[in-house]
Amino acid sequence: MRTKKIILMIALVVSASLMASPGSTQPPDGFGQTIEINTRLHSYLGKPTWLLVVRDIDHGQNIPYMYDFRKGTNFWLALTYSKNYLITVSELVFNPYDKKVKNFCNLESMGRIQRGVSMRIFLQGDLSPNTATYTCNVFKYQEPQFWSQSQQ
Repeated sequence: MRTKKIILMIALVVSASLMASPGSTQPPDGFGQTIEINTRLHSYLGKPTWLLVVRDIDHGQNIPYMYDFRKGTNFWLALTYSKNYLITVSELVFNPYDKKVKNFCNLESMGRIQRGVSMRIFLQGDLSPNTATYTCNVFKYQEPQFWSQSQQ
């Protein structure tokens, strides 16, 4: 199972580098927006894994995150390297049952660019393929601008 995850991560990184044209990529210049994930689960089915892929618009790269649920209370961060991003994949897989929840927590951008918005996600309940057994609250907020363009 862990081998499959490693192969998936490598494939995502390779595909991200192939999708971005060399002339359009820039080195990351610090962190941009943050996606904070908090879980308080009573139970979960099997060994769930959450795949979250963030598309950095400004630097032309995909940033994959994979979170394994091994306890009910978790705190995770997904970092972007720009102010503008998309969430291209948010998929929860219940192993070994091979059950999937696509667009988990309704996070996928569906083409709508998130501009200067960070997110705080609260997931609670009983995690299963039945979406009625858990709640997922997503709060979006603007990050304060501490530095102007001329100071960077």
